[in-house]
Amino acid sequence: MLSGKAVQRALPGLFLVDSALNTMLVSKEFNVKPLCLRNKAEHKHANELSELQITSKPENPTPFISESLPTELDEISKLVEDLLSDKITVPDICQSEVLARVLQRLEKAKQSMQNLRTANLWLQFMKMMEILRKFLKGERMGIWNYIFRLCMKFFLI
Repeated sequence: MLSGKAVQRALPGLFLVDSALNTMLVSKEFNVKPLCLRNKAEHKHANELSELQITSKPENPTPFISESLPTELDEISKLVEDLLSDKITVPDICQSEVLARVLQRLEKAKQSMQNLRTANLWLQFMKMMEILRKFLKGERMGIWNYIFRLCMKFFLI
């Protein structure tokens, strides 16, 4: 059993792995290179990169928006921009059709990977991380009924 300090140290690493898996899933499903790979490809043919160029901020503050993104991801990025500029609210995004389409497409991709043993392991890890995120949110907000339902879901997996 892990103590509080060990859990506190382990969680950021687990969240990082979960983010990487979700990035890989989105990039595979929408046929888009992850941002880190796009940046490497851009710098691959550069003769010399000074230390200033590597550590400086990118010129484009929203690097996820590009001409080559599929329309669904482009619409999602516009929704995020509108949210950040207070043009729309979180419930508006949750009820948007484009978000429902993207989530449905990602669920289909996950279903198609269920019969692959290694992919199934990682998909189970992603489900557990989703439950963990919800549990931590419920614990921080003090919603004990929510936590109880999550614990039941966890034990029924």
